[in-house]
Amino acid sequence: MWKSIKPTEWLKRFYERTLSREQLYPWTDDPSPHAVNVAGDFYVVDACCTMCGVPFEEAPELFDSVEDERGYTHCFVKKQPANEQEQAHMINAIRYGELRCIRYGGKDQQTLASLAAVDELGVCDFPNG
Repeated sequence: MWKSIKPTEWLKRFYERTLSREQLYPWTDDPSPHAVNVAGDFYVVDACCTMCGVPFEEAPELFDSVEDERGYTHCFVKKQPANEQEQAHMINAIRYGELRCIRYGGKDQQTLASLAAVDELGVCDFPNG
């Protein structure tokens, strides 16, 4: 069984079973947006990005990267979704991201429903709208 699981998947499963969500994702209690995120409801949390590549694969039109003053390469939201297709791309970037660095700070009920449908209300600053 273990040979069929990639080492990173096994490690992720181990941590998810042994650590609380707060221990796994400590920034979810007090997420601070990275300074270069464009204004809007979606943002990337400061000092969270590992440059995993998921946002660039799922929503390249919405994300970019920058090297900040600490010398840390970080992704950020360069454009807020402007149509249904871009919204779906953003939801996929959130859904497949490894560390929950992309967050939603809005209260739009349709967006919240879309995030709930993929079990991602945990990235919402206002999950009840």
